Amino acid sequence: MNPTTRTRGTEARSKGGVVGGGSVPRVEPENTRGTEAPPTRTPGLGTRHMTVTTRSREETLAFGRRLGELLGPGDVVALRGPLGSGKTTLTKGIAEGLGFEEPRWVTSPTFVLVHQYPGRVPVYHIDAYRLRGPADAEALGMDELFFGDGVAVVEWAERIASALPPERLEIALEMPGEAEREFVLNPLGGRYRQLVARLQSSILAQCEGAHLHTMGPASGDHFP
Repeated sequence: MNPTTRTRGTEARSKGGVVGGGSVPRVEPENTRGTEAPPTRTPGLGTRHMTVTTRSREETLAFGRRLGELLGPGDVVALRGPLGSGKTTLTKGIAEGLGFEEPRWVTSPTFVLVHQYPGRVPVYHIDAYRLRGPADAEALGMDELFFGDGVAVVEWAERIASALPPERLEIALEMPGEAEREFVLNPLGGRYRQLVARLQSSILAQCEGAHLHTMGPASGDHFP
């Protein structure tokens, strides 16, 4: 099955490249970075961070698949990071984890804004790069996707931050090396804190000797 490219009042088809399998990503301790901006917090929701490090495209896909397996209707994943940091690759894995059988069709919808992929629930792949701000997102009816029956994955989410649901999973992507990628997960809301806890357990179960660092509202925990 091919994905549907959704725009305001029209539909088209998209094409992409072939995606291969991969090993489970490694989970590393979160480092304190003096120059890093503090993660977004929503008053009253609290937060609990987790950092995942991958060392290849295949590991990034595997991490995305693991995350996608845990997502469900109404979930929103907000991605932010520089060009080439792996946002679309992660989305490929998420779509596959949600049951989309043709991940090669997953490409960044830069010019059409939204791609829709069929799976066990619909996957709405949104690229906010060309939007001028939250008003554009609202005018395009993005809230229908954020509060609908599928999973919304938003690239360049920082451009429409105030239009996003207050409860969501934020993932900041960083590039510490040529192939290495870091994913800092910031869950906003109880549903997403539970999701990150389940994701953490799932990854640790598959990664012998992995290390994980999470940060909660009250204290930090280290997981061997």
